[in-house]
Amino acid sequence: MRISLGVGFAFMVGNFGSVFVVSLYLQQHLGLSPLLAGLVFLPSAAFAVAGNVVSGRLSNRFGPRVPVVAGLASMAVGLLAMAATASLGSPWAFAALLVLTGAGGSIAMPPVTSVVLASAPAERASTASAIFNTFRQVGGAVAIAVLGGLLAGASSFVPGLRLSFVIAASVVVAAAVAAAFLRRDRVDETGAAPASASASA
Repeated sequence: MRISLGVGFAFMVGNFGSVFVVSLYLQQHLGLSPLLAGLVFLPSAAFAVAGNVVSGRLSNRFGPRVPVVAGLASMAVGLLAMAATASLGSPWAFAALLVLTGAGGSIAMPPVTSVVLASAPAERASTASAIFNTFRQVGGAVAIAVLGGLLAGASSFVPGLRLSFVIAASVVVAAAVAAAFLRRDRVDETGAAPASASASA
């Protein structure tokens, strides 16, 4: 379960961190209205829905390791690409790159959740779920606090954004490396990992 908890933490660092920083970038740096800034996130939301569907199929075929590592890698690429293109000032570029973070996260999280639940006895599944969600929420809170502090302390917005996204991507990459050690047991048709996966989760 330890790896899965770390993945949940890292996912929220990347997810909450990107939404928080990009929202400020679009409105404060580029001067977009809240409505237009929100529209930039629509493609990511649409692909996140599709990613959840794809995730189940990948898990059933390859086990949890492949979708988790692939999803986290997609998130890291999206974060680093946004850091590299921030100086262009293009909301279209960010709309496209947010697809990588949104789809990647939606592919990674369902199998991780299944592994967490399969790691605990049935009577303790609710406790395992609560612990997992706690790690996720802590990750989101830490992301907003740390990345917000980096933005506030930077000489200008873009350097702060770049540093924030490099740090977030580093956390996500570390989680992806750890997730490579998840067992390759396939999940069953309900999306739950077999009990044998609990030893390495």
